[in-house]
Amino acid sequence: MALAFLAAVAGFAPTAASQEAADPGYQRTYTIHADACWLPGGRVVEPAFVTIDKGRIAGVSTRAPRERNTPFGVQKPTILRVEGTLAPAIVDAWSGLPMAGRDGGRRPLPQSRLAEDLPVLVAGADPGLAARVQALRNSGVGVVYLGRTDGNLQRGLGVVAGFSVDNLPYDMGGDWLDLSGAGAGGAAQIRAQDLKATFASAVALRDARDDFDEKLEKYEEDLKKYEEDFKKYLEEQKKAEKGGGKARAEDPKQDAKKDDKRPKRPKRPAPPKRNVAGDLILDAIDGKLPVRVQADSGAVVAAALDVAEEHHLKMLLVNAAGGTAHADRMADLGVGVVLDLSRQLAGDDALAQDFLAYSKAGVQVALGSGGRDLGPMMLTLAGELVAHGVDQQDVWAALTSTPAELLGLGGQAGALQGGAIGSMILFGGAHPFDASGVFRSHQPK
Repeated sequence: MALAFLAAVAGFAPTAASQEAADPGYQRTYTIHADACWLPGGRVVEPAFVTIDKGRIAGVSTRAPRERNTPFGVQKPTILRVEGTLAPAIVDAWSGLPMAGRDGGRRPLPQSRLAEDLPVLVAGADPGLAARVQALRNSGVGVVYLGRTDGNLQRGLGVVAGFSVDNLPYDMGGDWLDLSGAGAGGAAQIRAQDLKATFASAVALRDARDDFDEKLEKYEEDLKKYEEDFKKYLEEQKKAEKGGGKARAEDPKQDAKKDDKRPKRPKRPAPPKRNVAGDLILDAIDGKLPVRVQADSGAVVAAALDVAEEHHLKMLLVNAAGGTAHADRMADLGVGVVLDLSRQLAGDDALAQDFLAYSKAGVQVALGSGGRDLGPMMLTLAGELVAHGVDQQDVWAALTSTPAELLGLGGQAGALQGGAIGSMILFGGAHPFDASGVFRSHQPK
């Protein structure tokens, strides 16, 4: 049948941890009846009835929902029959959705917060962006990580975004401190040094503030003592004035003599200069912000792991070129990696070997589009990893549940389960990488 359900209904709402004011605009409740669906852990349900309520999955079952008696009569469920297997939409943790230039120059790049620059969720607010989002959704993507692409070390705060009924991105996953270790050769060494120096400078900033607090406390104590001493000094001056007429007559120059007994007012210490970019680093050190580092060299990978270990950071490495040598350490520190799926365009097995090396060490591995517009090629390229020996379920998890977990959306995206978003794909072959089968995306309306 023509896939009428694609033009049908419903959608999802953001979680409490996301923008509470954002309303993606989804409303309806319905059930999709498919031949099967893929559940977390590689389980397959046949047949599958996936019920979606206002964009969130309300339940998955092998039986159709029943009629309900309401005060207004019997309510029959809306069931849409489709042929094929349902699976969760892709979570692209390294999206190529262009967001550059949307900040309007309101803040310097290191201080920018991309979530503030997302469009208002109103139809027609940004037709160009909506068209790009529609293309992404057509290729099976349901959630993306959005960040700046400038070459600066600090790129401000990126954001995990879902899509509204009008194909506009909205904040659903909170802020990430976005750092860039782009560059190779000598530039890579400089970036690695800069990365470590940035965190050292933030610690020095905190030390300076702590030192200022101590100096301020001492200043307030000294000021209090000064006020007491000055009061005593004035009292002594009054006494001296009463009996001082004779002394002044004998020594007319006495008034001009320097008064060494007058107490000196303490000088208030100068506060450290305001440093918003440094404050963001400190927020990461305090565990308030997760950190995302684009590491394009082994030197930057090593430096990133050093600061992650020193400051107990929640960190995600992107690209991690030359990072397999540090895979065991990444696993020990709980640092995940997003590999660049566009590398597979070369046609060799280099990406597959990196995937296997990280997986063997116990590192959580996600696959992203590498900041490129891969469109439907994402699944094709991922399928080539399977052909190069990577387990099919591991590849599928790297496109869905693993990036969702790494981005803090575990249970909310990347899986067909209660409470997750209702964006899905429908494939007609044996698996989503089967190019001979029908592939369509389900976009809630």
